[in-house]
Amino acid sequence: MSKRPLFFTACAALALLGIGAAPAAHAQSYTFTDLGTLGGSNSRAYAINGAGQVAGYSNIAGNVAEHATLWSGGAATDLGTLGGIHSYAIDINGAGQVAGNSLIAGNTAYRAILWSGGTLTDLGTLGGSIGYAQAINDAGQVAGGSSTAGNAAQHATLWSGGAVTDLGTLGGSSSYAFGINDAGQVAGYAYTAGNLPHATQQRRPGRGVFPHCGQHRHSRHPVEWRCRHRPRHLGRK
Repeated sequence: MSKRPLFFTACAALALLGIGAAPAAHAQSYTFTDLGTLGGSNSRAYAINGAGQVAGYSNIAGNVAEHATLWSGGAATDLGTLGGIHSYAIDINGAGQVAGNSLIAGNTAYRAILWSGGTLTDLGTLGGSIGYAQAINDAGQVAGGSSTAGNAAQHATLWSGGAVTDLGTLGGSSSYAFGINDAGQVAGYAYTAGNLPHATQQRRPGRGVFPHCGQHRHSRHPVEWRCRHRPRHLGRK
């Protein structure tokens, strides 16, 4: 069964009011639009910006590979790869910049990528072979994760202005970033010294400051929370 990304267009349906009747809430209906593929049979959408540009991935002709894809103005654009067979677009900002992941030549590892103005860039790592992007803000800052030297661990990572910043942990071996806002604040989770996953917010990118926000039940998913504890300073990495 083929999978296609769907674009939902909201259409306000105004309810009629009768005499003496209470005001009815505005209902909404949605129109499904098949965004198409890059010539293959399957495609998926992961993110959309305010201009209606959609980021995701699609099979290319013959279904021999999956490539990061931008749907904009009715056209599907192949964003390419870093030399490997597959790539995936995960998020898109208001400027149409796309963050995602691509296999490198030889298909030995994934790297975080930024597609901007027609150019695909390898964002680099924290010294290991693996990097992955999860989110991008309107300033073009990208949040995700990367392996450290020797692939010893995975740490939450911020890519900004060409620099790769290790956001540290809460004393454990690993941390993961899943979201970033336009102020540069990064959300995710990190392991404590007891190897338990806790929700985190990196408030000042590059300074290694994590408010400790309590244990997160589902350790593999991004979360929202309100912090009640003071930041724990982990120092620069």
